[in-house]
Amino acid sequence: MKIGKANVDEIFGALNHQIRIHGGSYISLVVCGGTALAALGLITRTTKDADVLGLIKETISGLEIQRIKKFPDWLSNAAEKVARDFGLPDN
Repeated sequence: MKIGKANVDEIFGALNHQIRIHGGSYISLVVCGGTALAALGLITRTTKDADVLGLIKETISGLEIQRIKKFPDWLSNAAEKVARDFGLPDN
């Protein structure tokens, strides 16, 4: 399966559910590329993955994008489960 306008909300909803199951906490990710454009309803083409650039952190001066050196285990485990369930690539 690929990620597109028709299923992007379902896939990210499943990720949210799996994050809770795997003991994760609230996280704001910066996503770019085809998945981001599909989530915004700007394109109809599909993509095979979600490109994550970093985390959004709220600071005194506003929002800041921070680089992710390593995903938390709970996020990696949740993403692996969703990828398996939706037939997406492992990475």
